[in-house]
Amino acid sequence: MEPPISFDGDAIRDQKVRVLQAIKPMDDEEIIRNSVRGQYGSGFVEGTPVPGYREEPSVGRDSATGDVRGTQAQRGELALGGRALLLARWEAHGAA
Repeated sequence: MEPPISFDGDAIRDQKVRVLQAIKPMDDEEIIRNSVRGQYGSGFVEGTPVPGYREEPSVGRDSATGDVRGTQAQRGELALGGRALLLARWEAHGAA
């Protein structure tokens, strides 16, 4: 990925779009092989204890729902070097 021409919102957005458009499509088997899901554990935020996913009041103790997801994708554009790109998503229930 080339650096954006400036750090204004439009230039950064345009560069992100370029990277996403360069991702090679994957079939179902590749998605399964290159993806993970999980649940966040308890920890601390700025020194304050925070609960893990299954400790949240709105989540069942036996929940198998993945709250953290990641996929390794290959970028096809030669200018991007054909290197792997990690796409990740996570969300804490108590987050604002």
